Amino acid sequence: MPLSFDRPSPTTARLLLAVALVIGGVAPAARAQAPAYLQALESLAEEQGLIGDDISPALTLDAASAEARLLRARPTCEHGIEVAISEPALRVHVQPELSRLLRDVDRDGVADRAALAARIAQRTLNICRRSGLAPPLDDGDGELDIYLLDLGDRARGFAALEQAVGPGRGAFGFAVVNASPRESDPDFAAMVARLVARLVFAAIDARAPSWWLEPSALWVQTRVSGPSLESERALAARWNHPEVGLTTSDPLLARGNVGLLWSMDSPTSASRALSAGWKALARRDPDTSPLATINRALTASLGVGLLDLQQRAAAMQLATGFAPARLAGDIETLPVMGASTSLPMGPGAHRQ
Repeated sequence: MPLSFDRPSPTTARLLLAVALVIGGVAPAARAQAPAYLQALESLAEEQGLIGDDISPALTLDAASAEARLLRARPTCEHGIEVAISEPALRVHVQPELSRLLRDVDRDGVADRAALAARIAQRTLNICRRSGLAPPLDDGDGELDIYLLDLGDRARGFAALEQAVGPGRGAFGFAVVNASPRESDPDFAAMVARLVARLVFAAIDARAPSWWLEPSALWVQTRVSGPSLESERALAARWNHPEVGLTTSDPLLARGNVGLLWSMDSPTSASRALSAGWKALARRDPDTSPLATINRALTASLGVGLLDLQQRAAAMQLATGFAPARLAGDIETLPVMGASTSLPMGPGAHRQ
């Protein structure tokens, strides 16, 4: 049966979380399927404005709330389905209750969702490798762990970062994906790709700024699973708020920065830009800002900086007839960094 529970009052919810954290520390055992786990998920998603979305931005290394600590404890999927791939090494774990609900069209004993998750994760890691990015850091078992749970409509999933690993800036973690039968296969595959990409980037710099991490993960996602309405909405949200600079900490707006990568002349160039930016972050001097670091890396490796990409992105959006829903015709700045441009912005700028 799908997981369900009556929503407790805020006081009761906090008490449930406290009890879950006290019993055996935060070791999850079967408690990953308990109401407290789902309440923590919903509470954190609501608090961050990410209900029904990827809540990874709320589970950074620095997140210290009771909810974050509970979700950072690995789910236990004993007696559930497991799918393992040796190259690259990864393992998909399926919640036992969910195993009985998922389809197995070819009747090979493996839920189709589990097999799909393994294939998408493998493809994601291969695309990252071809971009010159190393696999996620090893958490001790030599495998990347992906957990498939029924999260209902609370969240699509998350990448939980567990521990930083010196001497670099990287950290390891695991992915939890909502594999509810109500999730479509394309949406499910897209989330697997994004969360695996997040773990690849976390191995490089676990505290990378949202304005670069979010579009990076979305770019990899679309390379793996194709364009989606979600990626179009991300661009629309970005374009509808031209007054918000490039270095926004809002994860939803930050995803729209993917337009910078899409503005490049080919996927190969975008891949090189992605690799150059992340490798520069890994060796960044603490006294140099991520913005300056990435801009310098792009200029050195591709001959274009962030301002160049902003101008290209603006031109591409206007040329393709993209019309923001919010009237902003009087704003003549790009929707990133507040850089002035001669390109008129807003829906009135390219309508006759």
